[in-house]
Amino acid sequence: ETTVLKHLDLSKNLFGESGGQLLGSAIASNVGLIHLNLSWNHLRRKGAHSIANALKENTYLKMLNLSWNGFGDDGSYAISEALKVNTTLEELDLT
Repeated sequence: ETTVLKHLDLSKNLFGESGGQLLGSAIASNVGLIHLNLSWNHLRRKGAHSIANALKENTYLKMLNLSWNGFGDDGSYAISEALKVNTTLEELDLT
C-alpha cells in the first residue's frame, strides 16, 4: 500500500527567494499533494516565478496559499499567467 501526502503546511519558515525556487521544482514534480500552504515565507519575485512555472506543470494541487510572500506586481502577474494553463487549482490565496 502506498501512502500519499495530500496536505502540507510549510508556512512561516522564511525560505526566501532561493527556497522559493527549490519549492517550485518540488511543486512541478508533485504527485498527490492537493493542499499546500506556503504563506509567510518571503518567497519574493524569484520564488513567485518558480512557483508560476511549476503551476503550469502541476495537475494535482487544488488549494495553494501564497499569502504574505512579497511577490509584488511582477510575481503576482507571473502567477496569474500560470493560471491560464493550470485547470486543476481551485483556490489560491495571494493576500
